[in-house]
Amino acid sequence: RDKRAGKSRRKHGVMAADRATWQRVADTLGLPVREGASEARARHPLAFLTEAADDVAYLLLDLEDGFRLAHVSEQQLREVLEPIAQLPAGHEALTEAALPWAERIDRAAFLRGRAIDTLVGELAAQFLEHEEAILRGDSDAALRDRIASCEALDAIERLCFERCYKARDVLKMELTGAEAIQGLLGYFTGALTEEDALRTGHLRDLYGGIVSPEGSRYDQLVRITDHVAGMTDHYAVRLYRELRGVRYPGGRDPG
Repeated sequence: RDKRAGKSRRKHGVMAADRATWQRVADTLGLPVREGASEARARHPLAFLTEAADDVAYLLLDLEDGFRLAHVSEQQLREVLEPIAQLPAGHEALTEAALPWAERIDRAAFLRGRAIDTLVGELAAQFLEHEEAILRGDSDAALRDRIASCEALDAIERLCFERCYKARDVLKMELTGAEAIQGLLGYFTGALTEEDALRTGHLRDLYGGIVSPEGSRYDQLVRITDHVAGMTDHYAVRLYRELRGVRYPGGRDPG
């Protein structure tokens, strides 16, 4: 992947089996082919807005959750949010005194809401300013990279990465999820290749539509990965525990 070529060259998200369908969709939507590329298309205009909404919503809500979980201090939260929040006069004095926890949570939510209002306005203005280039497919930069609060938003992202995404409980949860996903993929793909194994027959009886021998090996693996990718975190971990035998169906643990 060429990271210098813009996001439309990096975020394809299309399986090889869906390439023909993707080409028809791109043609129908009128997405032009990127200059110097045989298949890469310009991003749909709504992709810019969706990406911007994700950046704002996830980062600011993750920051607020980090404060609630004591991964981020109140001082750190204020330092990164207040430059964006555009606080009214007198707010600084109100937040200096020690407050009950419930009121501190309310003030964190207040800052987050003010910051979101500012960012939404800046992002919308940038979209309108570059609308013609975006519609032509000539613009490939993220909207957040152009706004006045870009550096402040980057600071929030760094703080979330350092204090929230690297927190011990978060890392443990991610390890648990990764283990469950890898384990489930192993069980389901094993049911395609281990013909004589006892669990192969049981898995085919339980998940015949997923581990079916129909189609090419590629088709079989795509069915399995699609199925696992569509699971919620909780369901994936629960199913993995059941298939491993460390949790009985119905929630009972082996005695």
